[in-house]
Amino acid sequence: MFARYIRLHSPLVLNKVTGYSQFAKCQIKRHRVSRYEILDPSYLNSSETTSMVARLLNPPRVALALPIEASRFGIKMEGEMLFAYRNSLRSLGIEALILDPECELEDLHNTRRRILAQLSENGIQVLVIQGDNRLNDSPIFSTEFIAKVRENNIAIVVDLVDVFKMYGGNSTLEFFSNRADFLICHNSRLNVGKYFVGRSLIWPSLPYPESFYLERHSQERHGLLIPGAQHRGRQYYVKYAKRHGLELFDSLFSRTNQTSGQYSYENYTKRLCKADMVFTNGYKNRRESQVIGRVSEVMLAKSALLYESGSDIDYFFSPYSDYVPVINLADFVDKVNYLINNPLHMEKIAQSGHATILNKFSTSKFWSTIFKTVC
Repeated sequence: MFARYIRLHSPLVLNKVTGYSQFAKCQIKRHRVSRYEILDPSYLNSSETTSMVARLLNPPRVALALPIEASRFGIKMEGEMLFAYRNSLRSLGIEALILDPECELEDLHNTRRRILAQLSENGIQVLVIQGDNRLNDSPIFSTEFIAKVRENNIAIVVDLVDVFKMYGGNSTLEFFSNRADFLICHNSRLNVGKYFVGRSLIWPSLPYPESFYLERHSQERHGLLIPGAQHRGRQYYVKYAKRHGLELFDSLFSRTNQTSGQYSYENYTKRLCKADMVFTNGYKNRRESQVIGRVSEVMLAKSALLYESGSDIDYFFSPYSDYVPVINLADFVDKVNYLINNPLHMEKIAQSGHATILNKFSTSKFWSTIFKTVC
């Protein structure tokens, strides 16, 4: 069945050249952007494991007020959002100032004064915060405090990680329209252009640092991975796959040590990089879905991605080229078996997704767009 889908839809089969000329080596090109110079990452190709090289000649000072710790299924883990932002900035030669938005407060007024002084002393020009709950997550970052930060010529960049149209997503955009200088949104269904003309990005996920994944690519790859198998209905795919004789693994987290309750993002990445193919989905409910961060992680890991169809993923990536869409349980098993029996095609899909991330959604493009707008 999957071969029929490929014949009908895949540019990989219809044209053996289209989509792969991007893998050819290119000379590094320099582009002048605002007050700084940034290297074009298009020289990266599917066979290279060289880290993304991008340096700013006059880098702005950035502060991150993002969750330091995350919890998944009752398991504590390094804050994925902070990890992505901090390390993507490091890849550009920028060391960010880290603020804890959830710190214990005894004197809110003095704490805010201290943070304002800290921002000023460090010459901060850009402050990044998460805005899913409209500033309700932190006692520090109120509307009044954000206004004082902006009065000090510090640009506010808001990332809406998990905001849906049916749950008031557009009203959240309106809330930030006069509170933020730049908005990052991951849901193409929201009316971003209405509230943030020329000062927004619709991006598939967090700005994961390419070099972190490139350095952890593994030659030893095995099998199908379904991470978070108890989340968003993935348990049904696990049970159905096992019932039809598919071998898979669903363990993605590992403790930093045997006694620690803290789970390591590095070990998480290493396991992801060892999978031949990964299935995941992004449905919040039956009516609306958005691309989750693991899509970019899988593509950076150079694994073939299978993703539940009907999602927002087609706004960013090409089906049957960058990833394999999955319609239902039977379709899932059919396509996994096809990829197992056609490893070269599975590798081409993994390579195409990897190249799309590096060329269209690189961290250098992400940050240069923000800095060009707010600095």
